[in-house]
Amino acid sequence: MAHTLGLMGTTRTAALLLVPVTALALTACTVTKTYSIAGPDLADKVAGGIKDAISATTAPPVDCGTNKITVEEGGTTTCTVTDDGGDVYDVTVTFYNLDTKTGKFDFRFEVAPTPHAK
Repeated sequence: MAHTLGLMGTTRTAALLLVPVTALALTACTVTKTYSIAGPDLADKVAGGIKDAISATTAPPVDCGTNKITVEEGGTTTCTVTDDGGDVYDVTVTFYNLDTKTGKFDFRFEVAPTPHAK
């Protein structure tokens, strides 16, 4: 029996890990900032969003990997969520409202309508 999570367009706010990167040129020095969030931290935030969206008592298992994920305005990453029947769905996470002064961003997530093939 297929289980459907039925989530689209949910928005959450998260804090960023700011990683400054310095780029040196021969005639000038410029600083470029890149922003990232650890995969497990993003997974916790997405799981909380799914829990809220489906009014569950516990958050479902979400996996966004263990590496840092670069956060860019309009950027996306794919995580997975496992439902209570063991089916695994892709979750597309889109970042927006990146605030380079406060280190915060918003994100939306969309759960795929069908699970991975078994």
